[in-house]
Amino acid sequence: MLVSHKHKLVIFTLERTASQSIHSGISNLFDVCIDGRKYRHINASEFAHYIEPFLSTKYYKISIFREPISWCISGYSKIISHPFERKISFNKWLSLDPNWISQYNRLSYNKQFYIDQVFDFNKLNLFTDFISSVFNTKILLPHFGKTEQKNVAPTLSDLEYIHSHLDKDINFYKSIVDAGGELIINPYQSTP
Repeated sequence: MLVSHKHKLVIFTLERTASQSIHSGISNLFDVCIDGRKYRHINASEFAHYIEPFLSTKYYKISIFREPISWCISGYSKIISHPFERKISFNKWLSLDPNWISQYNRLSYNKQFYIDQVFDFNKLNLFTDFISSVFNTKILLPHFGKTEQKNVAPTLSDLEYIHSHLDKDINFYKSIVDAGGELIINPYQSTP
């Protein structure tokens, strides 16, 4: 998570959505960089409970959203690529924590979507263009953390499970794509 007090801006960096590249590429522009394995991926509920009460005003919240099936495959590939992780099947991994695999739930608080603007992972240039305009400097993100996709081919059963548990994610992602890769829920008001 990155926080700019000057621009009243918060970037929620979910797992497998270029978070390492975002942190490495632009954290120097932000006042607060919440980093590290345990804290980099703070969700909306954690933010609302533990960080927002200490902010003097409402901040604009943005995030990257990845196509849900691709996000699940990438998350699983990351797990099985680690040499010390026990190997489990994709199906078993999916069923461990259905709430974890939902980007929509991680970006929601009190059953309401909590983010003001969302960018398609497949169109990161829209994200960098936005950040460039806010900070009035050209932003280029380095490419880090890409995990080789380990020939994970979801079965029909896996796809049915994903569709049944990630219906909100799938429909929300379609909305982002339909909006051209950048879904603005509340427009950004630049600070003086």
